[in-house]
Amino acid sequence: MKTGLNRRSFLKRTAMAAGTVSATKLFPVPSLLAARSPDDLLNCVLIGSGGRGMTHLNEIVVKAKQNLVAIVDPDEKRHGEVQRWLQGKEKDPAKLQIFTDYRQMFDKIGKQIDTVFIAAPNHHHAAPAITAMRLGKNVYCEKPVCHDV
Repeated sequence: MKTGLNRRSFLKRTAMAAGTVSATKLFPVPSLLAARSPDDLLNCVLIGSGGRGMTHLNEIVVKAKQNLVAIVDPDEKRHGEVQRWLQGKEKDPAKLQIFTDYRQMFDKIGKQIDTVFIAAPNHHHAAPAITAMRLGKNVYCEKPVCHDV
């Protein structure tokens, strides 16, 4: 019984496979080889820093050890509470950008962020989520996203 695999065909196939794998970074298609390194930090924004928002904040900063770039909350008392919380976790609150309106945040730092966590009241979920998705950002938003279909 004769197989179609010999040394010459093995080397040709190996060279083709190596060339294909190394060229995947040159093409604009999704690729595991072109994915971000697990060591890269995501630039995250938290919209809404009340009770549930603080839980998200703990997950972002303490457990996942990601980079919190900004918070958005219309209640300015919450801004100080988040800054004190960050100091307690030995993070620098001076690097944190603070906004009272998510639209201003997207206008100012929209290109710098990777992920948006939305912990605002239920009737405020849809608008910032849609804005973030239109900008191509990853969004974590707990339901309900809206009240009606």
